[in-house]
Amino acid sequence: MPAKIAIIGGGAAAVAMCLRLYENIREASEVSNNPYVAEICVFEKNNTIGPGVPYSTPYDCHLLNFPKKIMTAVYDSNYLTNGFYGTDSGAENQTNLFNSYLHTNYPPRHLYGEYLESRAEQIQNEAIKFGVTLEFRRNTEVIDVKSLDEENFLIEAKAENYTANYVVLCTGNMPSTNFREFIGKEGFWQKPFYSEEDAKNFDPKKIVVIIGSRTSAIDTALYLFSEKHAQEKVIMVSRSGLLPVLCPQKFVNYQLKYMPEYIEAAGTSISLDALISLFWKEISDAEGYNIDYSSIVKSYEDITALHWLDRQIKEAEMETPNPSSYIIAEVFLLFPKIWQALNKSDQEAFLKSYYGLFMTYASHIPLQFARKLRELIQDDRLSVRGGVESITTDTAGTFIVRFEDGTSLSTSQLINATGCGYDIDSVPLYKSMRQRGLIAAHRLGGIDVNPQTFCVVNKDGIESASIVLGDTS
Repeated sequence: MPAKIAIIGGGAAAVAMCLRLYENIREASEVSNNPYVAEICVFEKNNTIGPGVPYSTPYDCHLLNFPKKIMTAVYDSNYLTNGFYGTDSGAENQTNLFNSYLHTNYPPRHLYGEYLESRAEQIQNEAIKFGVTLEFRRNTEVIDVKSLDEENFLIEAKAENYTANYVVLCTGNMPSTNFREFIGKEGFWQKPFYSEEDAKNFDPKKIVVIIGSRTSAIDTALYLFSEKHAQEKVIMVSRSGLLPVLCPQKFVNYQLKYMPEYIEAAGTSISLDALISLFWKEISDAEGYNIDYSSIVKSYEDITALHWLDRQIKEAEMETPNPSSYIIAEVFLLFPKIWQALNKSDQEAFLKSYYGLFMTYASHIPLQFARKLRELIQDDRLSVRGGVESITTDTAGTFIVRFEDGTSLSTSQLINATGCGYDIDSVPLYKSMRQRGLIAAHRLGGIDVNPQTFCVVNKDGIESASIVLGDTS
C-alpha cells in the first residue's frame, strides 16, 4: 500500500513541502533502484495552489520584500549567486514574465505567486515518474482531522473526506487576536487590506487609522492610496512608531564570526545574555565601530519617521553597504536552532525585551516603498505615530487612540495590521484538534512541537510521528 500524506493548506509552505517530499522520494528510489510509491494530497480552501495569502494580492503596489533572486520555493544559498531561476527552480514558462520586471529587484508579489503556482504544477508532472501521485484539491476546506487508529487519520472536508497515514499542517500564519473586542463594530477591520473584499465598506473620504508600523501596515496604507484613492489622511500608529529597514541593495551571504561557534559549543544550553553580547560583537566588528543596544534607534523617541526614511534612502541610493542587515538576516536563519536551546526564562525575556525591535530590523521594505512613504509623509497625507498606550471606543462608536504623551486622536475607521497571531483556538481546525487532544498549545503561543523534528506534541506531552508542522506560527 502506498504511504498517504495529507498536506493541509496550499500556499508557499505547501509547495516547498511537496518539493522536499518529492526530492527525498526520488533520491530514495534512485538509491534503492525501486520506486517508492506514495500518494500526496494537498487541500486548499481557495482555487489556486501556491500563492496563499501573501502572494495572491493582484495589486502592483504590493512588492516583494526580498530581492527576487533569492525568492525560491525552497531556501538554497546557491540562489544568492545563481539568481531567481536556478537548475531546480522550474517554472520555465514564467521566466519571461518575471524578467520583464528586470528594472527592479522587487517586482509585484503576484508574479511570485504565479511562479509558485507553476512550480507546483511542474512538481506534480514530475512526481508521477517516480511512483508519486500528487493531487491538488482546490476549493476544499478541511474542517477537522480525527485519529482512526495509530496509523490512520480521517481528513474531514466540506466536500469529501480522505484517509491518510501522515498529516502535514501548512495553513500559514494564524489570524491576529489583537483588538478582537472590536470585531463586529462598524468601521473596524480585523486584518490588513489585500483585496476589494477586505476593504469592503471603507470610505476614502474619511480619516483612517492603521494599527501597526511594519510591513502589513505599510501594505495596507499603500493599497489605500493606490487602489482605494484615499482622500483623507492615513495615520499609522504603534508602540515603537518605527518603520522597517530598507532591503539591502546588494544582498550578501555574510559569514558570522562569533555566534555559530558559541551556538555549537553551547549545545542545548544557550545563554541569552551571552548570545546578545556576541550579537553586538558581530555588528560592531562588521561596521568597524562599537555598537550596542543603547546606541541604536529603538523608537519614535530617537528619530522621526521622515528622518528615518531620509537616512535610509540616502544610504540606499549611494549603495552604502549595510553589514548590520546581513548579520540580522543570518541570525534570523539560525533562530530556530537558537530558540530551542534557550531556557524558558530566557525565551520569555527575549519576547519581552527584544522580539519587537528585532522583527522591526529583520523586516524589510524595498526602496520603492520607502520613496513612496516619504512622499506621502511630506505631502501630509500619511503620518506615523509611536507611543500608543491604549485604543478604546466611546458610546458613539468612535475609536479613540491614546498616546504616552497624553494626547489622543479619534477615528471612525480603524484597521488592525499588527501581524499574525499565536492563539491556536483562533483557527477552527486547530481548536477542534486541540479539544480532541491531537495537538496542544505551546505555553508561549502557537502549536507545541518538537523543534528538532517538527512533529506535534499531543495533550499528554507525547510526540506524534504522524502529524508534522509545515509552516504555521
